[in-house]
Amino acid sequence: MPCQNHPELIEGLSPCTACGRDYCPQCLAKTPDGRWLCPDCQYSRLSANLVAAGGQEKTGSTFGRFVALIVDQLIVGLPLWIVAKILLYAAKATDDSLLVSIALLFGAWTFLVVIFAVKVCYEGFFLSRNGATPGKDWLGLRVVSAVGGVPLSPSQAWLRALVRALLDNVPGVNLINYLVAFFNPERRCIHDFAAGTRVMGD
Repeated sequence: MPCQNHPELIEGLSPCTACGRDYCPQCLAKTPDGRWLCPDCQYSRLSANLVAAGGQEKTGSTFGRFVALIVDQLIVGLPLWIVAKILLYAAKATDDSLLVSIALLFGAWTFLVVIFAVKVCYEGFFLSRNGATPGKDWLGLRVVSAVGGVPLSPSQAWLRALVRALLDNVPGVNLINYLVAFFNPERRCIHDFAAGTRVMGD
């Protein structure tokens, strides 16, 4: 039997601990208690985790989301920083000052575009796969639809990633984007409102 989410994959599959259906490694996520769950069972588990007061689904903590953001920034930013250092060193190795200036100017703008594209692809890819980036997954967080807490649609995942990357590149607006979360009970940022999403925690 192929992976339930990726029918083109038929090797290296493992069963979900809860439902027993076969999935590829990128679909399964390990829970703190050592179980491997498929996306459907992950969301069922998160939806069942209710706050005692009010019976609302548990919102991901602000601290947890901040730590997850730092982890994701390191995963994306560290390799890009290393590449930038290598390119900068290579540009300065030449004796032609005009060539160096052109290379640095062109390289700076190109690098900004690359960073933007990498950030969008990183978040969009992982959110569309299992509703969490590696940082969020490590902290037990999941991004779900704001309506009903159901799994994200691909369009929601990529829209959230795009809006977040755009806002992050505008000084001042990037801070406002995250401050908004402190003024609504579901701790939703501007990019969450734009994509119709919210973050849930274990």
